[in-house]
Amino acid sequence: MTTEKLETSTSDPRKMIEKYESAPWPDVFTERGVPKRYLNKWFSNYIPANSEQQENLRLAKENCRRNISIALLGSVGNGKTHLACAIVKDAIICGSGKSMDPGKYY
Repeated sequence: MTTEKLETSTSDPRKMIEKYESAPWPDVFTERGVPKRYLNKWFSNYIPANSEQQENLRLAKENCRRNISIALLGSVGNGKTHLACAIVKDAIICGSGKSMDPGKYY
């Protein structure tokens, strides 16, 4: 397995995320435990079905960018796995220790 070096030289985290969203199966995610079946899960393609899911999306983006732990609870089909994968990949790309304003990039 080849290891892809994570590119973090750009000052705009959104550009880094867009680069990896378009990659087919980036090793940088699978080597960090994201199963291949979930590599297509991003904040940008999460489609909230109601206002509660819209709020969950907002809170997930905001809290992961502020490096705040969250718990995803709910019944089957509410988007917990999708949001969890998006959070993990966003943290990998942007650096989990960075604090960013979510409104600036989304």
